[in-house]
Amino acid sequence: MNTKLLALATATTLAFAAPALAQSSANQGYDMLTGALYNSFNELGIDTSSLNELSLSQVAQIKNVLDGDESGGVKKDRIEAIMNNN
Repeated sequence: MNTKLLALATATTLAFAAPALAQSSANQGYDMLTGALYNSFNELGIDTSSLNELSLSQVAQIKNVLDGDESGGVKKDRIEAIMNNN
């Protein structure tokens, strides 16, 4: 009886822990991305005050712009356009 109860408790714990760990990992990844964007924004002279309000989609779009071959001025304009399209 104790073995079955222990197995049930373990299974329940794992069932609830896995999504929480995945969410924590996703939040950490988002934080790392926005931290990298913060540095790039400072280099380009872009206001960072609304950086934490960006959606994951906006962060991905901005990352693509930053990885592109355009000049700094063009990147800045494109990033600000993405940020203004909430």
